[in-house]
This record gives sequence, C-alpha cells and structure tokens, in this order.
Amino acid sequence: MKKLTLTLILVLITSASALSYEQQYKQIVPLIPGTEIAEIKTCEGGKAYIYDAYTIYSVRSPDFEGRITYIFKTEEGQDPCGLNLKKAYYMIKAGEFGGANQFIGLLGERLFLDQWTGRDHKRVLIIDLPTKSLAYFDWYDDPKIENDVLYYNKVLKGGKSNKKNIPCPEAEKWESEGLLPIYYQQAQVNLETMKRTVNEARTCKPVTPIAGSKGNKYGGH
Repeated sequence: MKKLTLTLILVLITSASALSYEQQYKQIVPLIPGTEIAEIKTCEGGKAYIYDAYTIYSVRSPDFEGRITYIFKTEEGQDPCGLNLKKAYYMIKAGEFGGANQFIGLLGERLFLDQWTGRDHKRVLIIDLPTKSLAYFDWYDDPKIENDVLYYNKVLKGGKSNKKNIPCPEAEKWESEGLLPIYYQQAQVNLETMKRTVNEARTCKPVTPIAGSKGNKYGGH
C-alpha cells in the first residue's frame, strides 16, 4: 500500500512539474512578431509548426530542461504528428549551443531559438538551415522583425559597472516589487547580411524574472 501511495505521489509531482515547465515557456517565449505565420498542431508527443518549406516539431527533452527541435522539409500530405523523428533533416537538442533551445520562429531559411539561459536575461540564436550552423546570437529582450531586420533590446550584463554607470533611478523600487531591472541598448540585425547595428545610448527597464530557469547549468550572462 505504501509503495502504491509513493508511486501516485511521484506521478502527481512529475505531472505538476511538466505543467509548470510548459506554462513558463508559453509565458516567456512566444513566437517573434514578424516571423512567418505557422499552422500549429498540438500532438501527443509535442507541438508541430507547419510552414510552406519546413515543418518544425518541438518536444520536451527527457534529459535537460529545454526542448528538442526537429526540422523536416514540408511535403504534401504528410502527417505533422506522425513524422519519423529519425528521418529529420536537422535536429537541435536541448543543451546544444549551451541552452534550453525553445523554438520561437522561422523566416525563410532562418530558424530562431530562445536559449532561456541567463541569470540576468535570455539569449536568442539564429540558425542558418541550409548550412545547419549558428549564424548569430545575443542577449535580448522584446524582439520583432520588420522588412528582414530583427529589432531587439540588447541586454547588457547586470554587473556593478553597468549598475553604477547607467542611470536607473527606479531600479530599487522595481526590485522591491519583484521585478528585474535590465540594462540594454537598442539593436538591429539585417537578416540577409547578419550585420548588427547598436545604438550607443544605454538605459534600463523592468521585466519579470525568468522563473524556473536553470541558467547556471548552461552558463549565465
């Protein structure tokens, strides 16, 4: 009887943990505005994002806090929930490139991932699908894409130097309210050339802390 009770408790804890995990990802990393619009299907094992050229299948990793992203070439008549994962065109594991790797959008041949790793904030990755390689990464907040340009706040390290040199008079008030002051510069990346432009002006804003993130596992900001 005790063994059965313990088993039931473990099942409930596991289920609650999985629900919390999915809720955190849903709240923190939506698809980037301006990426292609996908047909989204929730499958028994994960979630499928169907685009004209690619189908992205995202599942929770059994080994790390994060997601495994399977990339398939979209074919007519294929069942996005019945794909053979062993035949994926490309696979990106949780922990690869040093982070949790939540899928956050596709634009042409560029795939976007949120690493969700930072003690201070998050990091965006841009993967070039034809070469299956990392094309760009940076610490970021509030991204959007317009006319093949990624606009975002380039989040700076929250060390003593930035806190001292960047005026942020409401930082203590935000922290008392449970918010995280981040220090940033406005930046943009041309997605054709991958050239970055950064505004020299530095400022701050309050954001919700990344609850549940095990940033130290992957190396924080």
